[in-house]
Amino acid sequence: MTLTRKPYKLIARQSPVISLEEVKVCLAVGEVTKTTVLTKGQTTANCIPFITFETTSTADVLPRSKFARAYFSAGDLILERDGVGSGDCVLCATITIIEYDPTKVKVQQGTTFGAPDFPAIPSPVVIDNSFVYMSYTTSTRSPMNYSQNMATARIFNTTTVEIAVTPVGSENIASTAWFVAEALGGYFTVQHGEIVVGASDIVATDIIASVDMDKSFVIASMTTEIASDEATDGIGSCELQDATTVRFNRTAGAGLVDPSGGACSIQYQVITFNASSRANVQRGHKTLAANVSNTTSELITAVNTSVSMAHNVMLNGINQISMNDPVQIGNIHTRLNIDSGTVLRFTQTTGIPSSPTSSIDWEVIEWLE
Repeated sequence: MTLTRKPYKLIARQSPVISLEEVKVCLAVGEVTKTTVLTKGQTTANCIPFITFETTSTADVLPRSKFARAYFSAGDLILERDGVGSGDCVLCATITIIEYDPTKVKVQQGTTFGAPDFPAIPSPVVIDNSFVYMSYTTSTRSPMNYSQNMATARIFNTTTVEIAVTPVGSENIASTAWFVAEALGGYFTVQHGEIVVGASDIVATDIIASVDMDKSFVIASMTTEIASDEATDGIGSCELQDATTVRFNRTAGAGLVDPSGGACSIQYQVITFNASSRANVQRGHKTLAANVSNTTSELITAVNTSVSMAHNVMLNGINQISMNDPVQIGNIHTRLNIDSGTVLRFTQTTGIPSSPTSSIDWEVIEWLE
């Protein structure tokens, strides 16, 4: 199923964003890839597809059916996972395609197969004016092993993106799609950093130069050393806690399940619009209840939905999870969309007796000038 919502072309070209299009794309059971025809005549070389997922199965334990990448081919949008088979599930995505004015924001993009990798950025970038966004697939056909199925993306130097995994040698990242956006006219600046979470730590933070929180958003990705299906240890959430602090959090129960092997590394980027910009960001932390298959919502300050997007801070749309049973990780993902100008909607699939709660750090970005 493919649904397209609110095609829109900006009139006021002071904005670096020319267009925004939101689509919902679902990969059915047995389906590996789907092509969506975009409706606004975008130049896809200038676009980035921001993505959140909903795994519409609670019984599936195969990571390869839970992770997908979004990229462009011949002007169309492609959503693709590595493979299907026993334990396969439906995977739905809300994808917001942002088209930038190339005179104001330069987009460079590429795809890779396998990780770790250091794909080349065709033209050198200014790192403090640039961010990288990535989605990826994994080939794992056994229950979730987080050390083999997590990857980070960062701008390594002016001509290189680094896609990293932990530990090297046992990873199952099958393919990636990466996008680098560089502000040419000072529309935004970017701070890059790393948070290292100790094996027995629940929370870790890093200090950044002070930012305007109403004009800043975060992109984060993580790797972990947890070589099992322990979701409380292996995944978490990340947020801009205050004007000078980035915070990562994973679930604390009676203590970490594997305190000897649960170290994590988080690569983060804090993107801040310039002071004169009318662009703005709202944020929050949402916990979705256990034992229910639900769509829930949260009120936000009114936005123009035609130029606004819902964003999960963590790449590949992962959540913080409250339990470790691999069979019950249907809510490893929560799909986001702006339902109206004042409602942010969260959709996940659970609905089984022992399903966990899940938490997400969300942002709503209004791309205005």
